[in-house]
Amino acid sequence: MKNQQAIFEQAAEWAEIADELTEQQQQQLQLWLAADPAHQQAYDKCMAIWQSAELADALQSLPNQNTKKQADKASFTFTKKHLLGSCCFALLALCASIFTLKNTPEMASIVAATPTDAHNQTQQINLPDGSVMTLAGETQLTFNQQQQVRSVTLNKGESLFSVEHIADDQPFYVHAGDVQVQVTGTTFSVDKNDYSTQIIVVEGSVVVSANQQQLVLTAGQSVEVIKGKMADKIIYPAAFNHHLQANWLDAQQMSLGAVIAKLDRKLTEQISLEDPNLMAMPINGRFDLNQPKQTLKMLALASNLRLAEYPGHILIRRN
Repeated sequence: MKNQQAIFEQAAEWAEIADELTEQQQQQLQLWLAADPAHQQAYDKCMAIWQSAELADALQSLPNQNTKKQADKASFTFTKKHLLGSCCFALLALCASIFTLKNTPEMASIVAATPTDAHNQTQQINLPDGSVMTLAGETQLTFNQQQQVRSVTLNKGESLFSVEHIADDQPFYVHAGDVQVQVTGTTFSVDKNDYSTQIIVVEGSVVVSANQQQLVLTAGQSVEVIKGKMADKIIYPAAFNHHLQANWLDAQQMSLGAVIAKLDRKLTEQISLEDPNLMAMPINGRFDLNQPKQTLKMLALASNLRLAEYPGHILIRRN
């Protein structure tokens, strides 16, 4: 991983001369920006801060700045460039915190719902903070951003969240019934179905809370919350891929209820269990979500169950 401070320092140097670039320098800048998405992000942040009044406010708070209130414009411009270039990372941290706090107003809620008849499809939503939500079929949620708090209310369905880290004191919450998931920046999914709420972490870590219980999950770990109670933490193999990214469901001690919920979103028929107690049956295996009906048949065969198919309905029974 590239050094973040070095990237910001390079971005600050480009920001200093943004208005004075020769044609050759413009080509060099474009090559540098295209080399790594982190370069573009750092450059955009530097330019936003460079052109903001918040930078001037921050400079006034630095040592020896208050004694030079009458300094001329040329001297101030030199100080601004010198500090942004030579003290980039520390200064950016200061300015970014001021800039973020002053420029994160309350915004209108984003309400998203994938159509109930759009089976086997996902929907991607890019959020204003740079985070991305990937919604499975039959999902309903609402995103809100107010001052330093970003939050999602997941009413039903499943979404994979790739959360952009802004600052440690600007968390991202997902509320799914009586379950809350808190992160600052990571990739994870939350699946709220009729039986349980399942959380899977792909990168980073999250804090899961439910009914005065709390659990920290890291990459490759999962937990189901069933009727307000957390089940045992599940650890996936190192080669684990999230099903909303790979269309393969890697089930590790996953409840049959959670597996059925994922398959049900891929089918036009409704799936139900003759015996509700089967919902808690632990399931292990790798299942192809691109062929949900075939997968359901294989699952039933491996679990000593049988399927009864009716128009628009699949009933799962004990053998």
